[in-house]
Amino acid sequence: MKYTNKVFSSYSKQEAINTVSKIVKPKMYKIALPEGRFVQEQLPDMFKTKWSKLLQDVDQNAFILGSFAKAMFEDKVDPQYVELMGLSIAQVTPAKVSMIFGGFPDRKQQNKYVKLIQSELGEGFVVMTVNSDFTSNRKVEEEAKKTIAKAQRQGKKVILVSRDMASRSFSISEIDTVFLMYDNGILAQTIQKVSRAFTPGLTYNGEQKKEGVIVTLSLDANREELDPVDQYVVAEASRIAKPEESLQDSIKRVARSFNIFENDINGLVIKLNPDEYAEELITSSDLIKVAATTIKLENIDLNAYLDEVLAERRVQSSKREGGKVEVNIQKAKTFIDNGNEGEGKTLTPNEQKKLIENIIFLNNNIIVLTEFDSFENDNILDIINSLENKGLKSEVEDYFGLGFDFIQLLITDEVLSLRLLNTIIKSSLQRTEEFAW
Repeated sequence: MKYTNKVFSSYSKQEAINTVSKIVKPKMYKIALPEGRFVQEQLPDMFKTKWSKLLQDVDQNAFILGSFAKAMFEDKVDPQYVELMGLSIAQVTPAKVSMIFGGFPDRKQQNKYVKLIQSELGEGFVVMTVNSDFTSNRKVEEEAKKTIAKAQRQGKKVILVSRDMASRSFSISEIDTVFLMYDNGILAQTIQKVSRAFTPGLTYNGEQKKEGVIVTLSLDANREELDPVDQYVVAEASRIAKPEESLQDSIKRVARSFNIFENDINGLVIKLNPDEYAEELITSSDLIKVAATTIKLENIDLNAYLDEVLAERRVQSSKREGGKVEVNIQKAKTFIDNGNEGEGKTLTPNEQKKLIENIIFLNNNIIVLTEFDSFENDNILDIINSLENKGLKSEVEDYFGLGFDFIQLLITDEVLSLRLLNTIIKSSLQRTEEFAW
């Protein structure tokens, strides 16, 4: 059968429309504990914490964890603590099928949390543990689908609770909301967890899925630290950035396409202004932490640079004069020191650990390179070249405990995020100039 250009054009257009219609649009909701200072003064000490501590002992923190769950999922709060009404997610998502990724220290605390939430929310919910105790990822997905189907027939909502399992290769389109209940984390894992809400297909109500919702709850009312949503946005902005586009402009584009919301001081849901949000992210001191989560050690074979790296790691300690940054670098015993120089050698676990610690230290203290360079450049590659021309290689090596050539390799091979580091450096230099002025 022969198609005319007109018919083919019409067919292609319809195919494109059908493809786009299946794309699940991200929606982010950044919740902060409303009136945090007041709440933390009035409620038990268990409120004055982070997720890592809160989930460390579910029994001890049952009151606050249960209060959070009832406020978010049922709009129910203790009359004494009406501020918690600001945690409601009803305006943002139906949360028919939710998935909670919690920072549980072990499966015991995870199981306790599941029992607690089931007890607090009652018969209108089915709360299911997702872990690998007795099954594989594929089997637990099958069990989750059966649980959802049964809950649909009974008119109940479903909450799946996981530590790390099902963060990848877990495709259930009915999941409309993902909760990230941890303080920080490895960026790659956060991206996998977030994607659980973006699986296309039919929703709990049998409709074509149009959006997936990601929810974070910050226990810091002042939002001084970047949460997992912020990390995800920065990473996505870095990924889709155009060659000459600033990270700030990339973040703006992501923010416009994602629809990012937060609750205000009164607990009302407001949509973030992309321009203001981007400005807050790139000026945040926490951006260095985000950069640390993006370190891609898989981009480089450390053992291939064994001799070069270990030969340079001879400094016992290093201290920045006049500053607050101090690092104690324990020199790992190297193959070179032991007379084992040669091919076929690999890093021992201890050597690898020390090397990774130094790479992270380099990332977290990248601003120090601008001081070595007398603040003359605002691009990390230009700074590296300038330091080499100035004959400062040994000073840099002594401070970071890494060979200068290896530091350059980490940057040029994008083991460290070039775009993020340049943004951090430019932001720091700008603040320095403003202070001087």
